[in-house]
Amino acid sequence: MNQQELLYWVWFSMVMGIGAQIEPILSLYTHPQAIFEAREKEDFSMVRGAAVRRLQSISLEDAARIIDECEHRKVRILPFCHPQYPEKLREISDPPAVLYCTGNPYLLEGRKMVAIVGSRTHTAYGRQAAEQIAKELAAAGIVVVSGLASGLDSVAHQAALAENGLTVAVMGTGHDQCYPAQNAMLKAAIEQSGVVVSEIPPKERAQKHFFSLRNRIIAALSDGVCVVEARESSGTMTTAGYAQKYCRKLFSVPGSIFNPLSQGTNQLLNKGAIVCTSGKCIVESLGIEAKPIEPKGNKPTMDIDGLSPDAKEVLQALLPTPQSMGMLAEKTQLPAWKLAAALTQLELGGQALQLAGKQYVLS
Repeated sequence: MNQQELLYWVWFSMVMGIGAQIEPILSLYTHPQAIFEAREKEDFSMVRGAAVRRLQSISLEDAARIIDECEHRKVRILPFCHPQYPEKLREISDPPAVLYCTGNPYLLEGRKMVAIVGSRTHTAYGRQAAEQIAKELAAAGIVVVSGLASGLDSVAHQAALAENGLTVAVMGTGHDQCYPAQNAMLKAAIEQSGVVVSEIPPKERAQKHFFSLRNRIIAALSDGVCVVEARESSGTMTTAGYAQKYCRKLFSVPGSIFNPLSQGTNQLLNKGAIVCTSGKCIVESLGIEAKPIEPKGNKPTMDIDGLSPDAKEVLQALLPTPQSMGMLAEKTQLPAWKLAAALTQLELGGQALQLAGKQYVLS
């Protein structure tokens, strides 16, 4: 794809906005350049809402600035017509006009993928379940997909990486941001062997509804979606809804009837989701002929010389018994954002383990 074609596709994505249905207008004009050239003289009745205003107000120069920013940040742009654009996304009614990718975009095609999603606040049971399922899927050569959020999304990504597996992170922000900020090191680790994708261009102001729309991409990319812990009304349940809409197999981890974080998962089971007690049952249910990869064996730990000064200080403060972030902050006198970043580095290096309630221990 040449630079001129890319320019029109980025312009088109900016006009349509996040989560828009692009196929009705593309079926009439076939290419964004034709839309751009016709915008002054034809009636675009199929374009509604703010997109009508953006059709006239957004220029090719605006799109060029996005492309320049992506080149500066080494972000690859995959338009809907690009051969590497995921075929699974083409199948849905509301595919992104473009995807912004860092890492290895080749992972998005020709591989079996399973999403593992769950609550940002979780129990020790939920963490253990997400970790085990993600490791078993990764060990079977299946790509683990999640949303790079705090909580069980992060657990799923980290477990896949720990097993020397592949993982895809779908963000609800542009690549110039990372939410939550403490997952910046996890994002960088995923980019080394996996891929991080977003439909949101750099410099776009983050909005709450972007995260809900992000969930449709998680579901659409995946052959199956596994919900580990979720409240009855939550973003995780939104992902489950998209999985059902797109006819993906839906798996749910059963939990205690007394645990609010199991209300959503138990509700899904009542409505026909498949009981999930291991990664193996997902593999068997999907009929995947898994190609096992060589396991890592003993998990390597990061050389202490490779740690940041803050991480070294936090490592000295950690104990075999659980401590809260408040206790660690009091010991180290680090501000919250520095403490969170240091703990993430230690978790990725295998030296710290997060328990329920954001309690940390030496790993």
